[in-house]
Amino acid sequence: LWSYMPCHWKGVAFLFALVSVTLTLVFGLIWIFRAIGRPDLEPWAYLIIIASVIWSWTIAERQSPPKS
Repeated sequence: LWSYMPCHWKGVAFLFALVSVTLTLVFGLIWIFRAIGRPDLEPWAYLIIIASVIWSWTIAERQSPPKS
């Protein structure tokens, strides 16, 4: 579990920014879907979370030291 925890302030800042942006996008899309009268599309907003996780894994792998 602790191997994925950032040990630098930039890592913590990246996680905070990633969660903030992801939640803003999800809730923003839900608000837009409700505003246009299509609440049936709300579950599609949660796909942003999947994209966010995949993107963060890519960044984490790129920044991790190579395995021996």
